[in-house]
Amino acid sequence: MIALLMMLAAPQAEDVTECIDRLITKNYSQKVPAAPLARKITNTCMAPMAPPPELKEITAMKWKQTQDKMFLIVLDGINNARAEKGITLKH
Repeated sequence: MIALLMMLAAPQAEDVTECIDRLITKNYSQKVPAAPLARKITNTCMAPMAPPPELKEITAMKWKQTQDKMFLIVLDGINNARAEKGITLKH
């Protein structure tokens, strides 16, 4: 019974979509280029989903492809958020 109460009281793990949405919303206006920010957000949100070490060799290529796809989605989200707010960065 106590274990059940502890499980119910424990915070729910944030899913990847919620993590990405939260970090884009929080950070899109930073005065940094979108690509490094997108990579940071991607790595932060996808880290909990990384394959276990024993499967790393088998899944490394697939994992990299997944990270690259997610990076492009996050980059697009940052650029869209900046466009909506009229934020431009000077190089």
